[in-house]
Amino acid sequence: MKNLNEIKLLKSRIAELNRRIVEYRKKANTTRSQGVRVAPERKQAESGEMSDDQYEFMMAMAAYKEDNHRNYPTWTEALEVLKSLGYRKESNNEMPATNPTSDHLTC
Repeated sequence: MKNLNEIKLLKSRIAELNRRIVEYRKKANTTRSQGVRVAPERKQAESGEMSDDQYEFMMAMAAYKEDNHRNYPTWTEALEVLKSLGYRKESNNEMPATNPTSDHLTC
């Protein structure tokens, strides 16, 4: 039951983050004053180097780490976050070693 409540909390947190992402990206088009430091991930997202899915996952992981006081979550915890975003394994196909960026998860 605890895991179910954690998942519900994560989903509500993700919904809030998605709303903030939209607002942030709207504001990102404005110029910054000189000397303002921006995280490299944010620069990548603003310049289009990061897809919406990558940015959503990054923000969900940040929320998970903040909520659970975990600087370095385990792979199992990362998988939980992915599943809470709605990703599921598509089939029992093995992941090809030559193309690690292929999309075997579906949303």
